[in-house]
Amino acid sequence: MDEQVTYRCDCCGDCCRHVKDAIMLDSIDLCHLARHFNIPASEVIDRYASAVPLDESGYPIFLLNTAGPDDACVFLRNNRCTVQAAKPRACRLYPFTAGPGKKGRELRYYLCLEKPRHFTAGQIRVGSWLREHFSDEDRLFMTGEYDVIPELSKLLRSLPQTKQKRAMTSLLFFRYLSFDPMRPFLPQYAQNNRELMQALQYLASEKEEIT
Repeated sequence: MDEQVTYRCDCCGDCCRHVKDAIMLDSIDLCHLARHFNIPASEVIDRYASAVPLDESGYPIFLLNTAGPDDACVFLRNNRCTVQAAKPRACRLYPFTAGPGKKGRELRYYLCLEKPRHFTAGQIRVGSWLREHFSDEDRLFMTGEYDVIPELSKLLRSLPQTKQKRAMTSLLFFRYLSFDPMRPFLPQYAQNNRELMQALQYLASEKEEIT
């Protein structure tokens, strides 16, 4: 990761515009924002995000809201990020994005080329950029997500329609709402996932009443 790429941030705010339905807020992002604003994650969602289904299972994700005719990030003011210390991982990692590698838990990094004006001057070292903007906490969270989301989606798809509402209530609670933003995130994340899997497995095994 010692290679260099041509990139320079001009602090123009351009990469924060025209981002409607483009920035996903994971539970770790919600926790950071809740800590930043000193409010519950549920309030962060109410104020700044919108829920959409990820796939046919109905698995919900949250997308950052935008504002104005240019669909700018709700946190952009005068071409500056107003939540710089707590901005979502997707924003911190830019101009890179991360995804699963061939071994599943291995992460691979890709260059985002949607805003070509940023790639005409300057040089950054890939390794240095990632070390500065992509923390160990981020890496552990992402590798955990690549393990747990397929299992959750499989369980959700196996449930009959009569149990979907209860399943979604449990999922929203354990995946997004049951976090104390003032405590370390990763231990809570692991515990919440264990409890969610147990709740969904119990729901799947529960016999339905015949009326």
